[in-house]
Amino acid sequence: MLAFNRFLYRNCLAAFALGTGVLCALASSPVMAEAPKKIATANLCVDQLVLRIADPDRVTTVHWLTQEEDDSSMAAMASRYPANHGQAEEILATKPELVFLGSYNAPLAGMMMDALGLQVVRVTDPVTYEGIVKNVRQIASTLGREARGAAIVTSFEANLAATHNVLKDRDLRVLVYGSGGYSAGRPGLFDATLTHVGLTNLAAEGDDAGWVPMTVEEVLLAKPDILLLGDYRPDSPSLAGNITRHPALAGISEHVRVIHMPTKLWNCGTPTIAEAAAYLVEQITQAFPESAVR
Repeated sequence: MLAFNRFLYRNCLAAFALGTGVLCALASSPVMAEAPKKIATANLCVDQLVLRIADPDRVTTVHWLTQEEDDSSMAAMASRYPANHGQAEEILATKPELVFLGSYNAPLAGMMMDALGLQVVRVTDPVTYEGIVKNVRQIASTLGREARGAAIVTSFEANLAATHNVLKDRDLRVLVYGSGGYSAGRPGLFDATLTHVGLTNLAAEGDDAGWVPMTVEEVLLAKPDILLLGDYRPDSPSLAGNITRHPALAGISEHVRVIHMPTKLWNCGTPTIAEAAAYLVEQITQAFPESAVR
């Protein structure tokens, strides 16, 4: 880290000449001891927590994906702010006192801002509902908004309680299948949501954790009662997304209930996951009414 600071110092003049002198200007800025007044965030999932908790006028920039309707449940709110692509120059140009990042995104930008003395908070990707609550509380504490965080947690837990095990008596076996040919193993928020509402996740029955690769043939052989297809940018074809449009899967609806799941409801560990649970309950209750329970 010391070597990196020396590197920045020796190259300050060159940085100013290239129009990136903001890096050097901030290199000697002290860390703020009081609550931060200007907050930058640069991760799709973390952004959606920060936007719920922070005072709106304190946010200086959000990640560009958070402004995309297909990716974010808070696109409308996020569109009020300048967008960044996880680049240090973009973030530093907004002169933040505090920066939120995810665990894995923008590692170089994070290192640079660490070296410049900025307060950088890295928020882990949760794989359980408890992890979501922990992150809400961490961000609320960092921002001095504990009461707001507590209210979000209370609302989240109440919404979850409304869908807990409501489908358990239907004894339904489910597979999630999405872009690239992956299903949802355990641990993971997809599995947590399926289990929460009372469904059996077939991909969690093996030893695989997290994302589980599956071929179309394996999906067919699993014989799920329900196939949950992740709908990510359905109007924008891609090689990864083509697998969910495989002809064999198109014909499976004669024997298996196919439900299309909007990706933005459960692609992030935020309180929106409770909406995903409610959406599942609504769709499956319509597909499997009480009279059709085995």
